[in-house]
Amino acid sequence: MNHIHLPAPSVWPLTAGAGFSLMAFGVATSLALSALGLILLVWGVWQWIQELRHA
Repeated sequence: MNHIHLPAPSVWPLTAGAGFSLMAFGVATSLALSALGLILLVWGVWQWIQELRHA
């Protein structure tokens, strides 16, 4: 019987998605929001990768 391994639920994909959305919204409104979104995106992706490496 084959077993499928799935990673545990995580908040980091949501964080990265929120960062991307904020960055895209900031393009239309403010450079500061874009910068904040970029920081949130990078942080979310970094934490997501770290979580997967240590799982």
